[in-house]
Amino acid sequence: MMPLMKLIRTLTDICLLRSGPEDLPASPILFRALLAAYFALGIVVNQIQSKLHDSVLLTGIELTVMLLVVAILLHVRRLSARYQQTISAMAGTGILFAVMALPLLSVIAGSEADFDVSPIIMALLVVLMLWSLLVTAHIFRRALDVGPGQAVIITVVYTTGMLIVAALVMSGITS
Repeated sequence: MMPLMKLIRTLTDICLLRSGPEDLPASPILFRALLAAYFALGIVVNQIQSKLHDSVLLTGIELTVMLLVVAILLHVRRLSARYQQTISAMAGTGILFAVMALPLLSVIAGSEADFDVSPIIMALLVVLMLWSLLVTAHIFRRALDVGPGQAVIITVVYTTGMLIVAALVMSGITS
């Protein structure tokens, strides 16, 4: 397994579009560790706006969709050998983005009304979300060997699909 500081540096380089998923080892231990950390941190982030049970379910859905979509896309492109590295990159960068978003989301959750939230906090959150989408497209581009335009389309469809599935499941819980 990669030393922690090297892992953080590689994930940071992926976030800065200087590296790709291929720069991570295809390690089952790293794969499982990043998935576990991604799941745990996802629960923490989702619990800012949801109950624990709903947060666990929503994070589980997000993780399942990510695992399935990446497996299908790589299989279709006949690049299944890249699965562990691609998921490790997506989970690892997702962890970094969650760590950066957590303080912003906490400030938003702590405000009494939407209009109490600083425009700077909202702008930072939007920038963080757009950056996250750009990194996801970068990971898809490198893992699937597709052009930037195709990677953006895949990312938009993937993200929209993820939001729709999560909304459908969560609407069934809250109704």
